[in-house]
Amino acid sequence: MHDEPLASRKSRHLSYFGSEGRELGDPGFDRVILSQQALSGVFPNEVELACELLGVTLGAPLMLAPVTGGTAEGGAFNRSAARCAARLRLDRKSVV
Repeated sequence: MHDEPLASRKSRHLSYFGSEGRELGDPGFDRVILSQQALSGVFPNEVELACELLGVTLGAPLMLAPVTGGTAEGGAFNRSAARCAARLRLDRKSVV
């Protein structure tokens, strides 16, 4: 399978992970306990999430790293990811 062309492999990955009901294994989140501590009186539009990473200012401490380029399906996926980033107010520098 290592002789498979890159575009074919990327298309196969997109098809696999785009399938409904796909079992991806145990990510381990059931072992994580989150303690909820509400910040009463804090409004989301007043919270600044920008941060600096390696001298680059990011809109939030999140980065998207789609690695699906090289195919038509991958381009569509990356454009969708970019729209999601825009809705989450991640600036262009955050979309890697």
